[in-house]
Amino acid sequence: MTTETNPRGVEVERRPYSTVTVFCPSDPIIVDGRYSYFDIGNDSKGEGNIYVGGEVRMQAAARLCSQTKVVIVVGGSKPKVDGMRDYLLQEMQETGLNEQPKIIRVESDPDTLGNLRAIKKANFNLGGRAGLLTNSYHLVRIMRMVENVLPGRRFHSIVAESFMGWNALQHPDEFTLRLRREVEGLLDWETGVYLNQANTNEAEWKCVVSI
Repeated sequence: MTTETNPRGVEVERRPYSTVTVFCPSDPIIVDGRYSYFDIGNDSKGEGNIYVGGEVRMQAAARLCSQTKVVIVVGGSKPKVDGMRDYLLQEMQETGLNEQPKIIRVESDPDTLGNLRAIKKANFNLGGRAGLLTNSYHLVRIMRMVENVLPGRRFHSIVAESFMGWNALQHPDEFTLRLRREVEGLLDWETGVYLNQANTNEAEWKCVVSI
């Protein structure tokens, strides 16, 4: 078993992946010429700040670039997927990664369901050890949705916070609100009222692939 030390000094197992799929965590921002993402954002229902985990997810994606030959970045617009690609290229350049993976960009409808449907429509060969990177709060909902949207596909879930040794509970109020939203989303999915869940017409699902 090969191991490496994560940013908090914890030794973790280093596992190779055939592909790593990353869903867009938030809109990128540019600070002092560098791409960055929010870990804390505004709640869509106006209840204050909410944990997003965008930066820790993208940091994890950047570290995973040394463990895969293909990274698939998925988001709801061209600026989002271009921003994810540029973030990863920036990080790989700064760390001096010589064998860089191919980065495939997939534009989708702008939510988790849209992301998954675009992966299905693109019909990528996700054989081998296919990794799906997300945040701790997102894991249960996204893997439940994978069962329905991508039946028979096997993903190895990668939790960004665990991979990076990051404790989201340092933002307890924001993380608690995020968990509430995740439970609401999961209940909507189970009762069939999740946004656009009823639209099963694959021709209407957005999927634009570029390399």
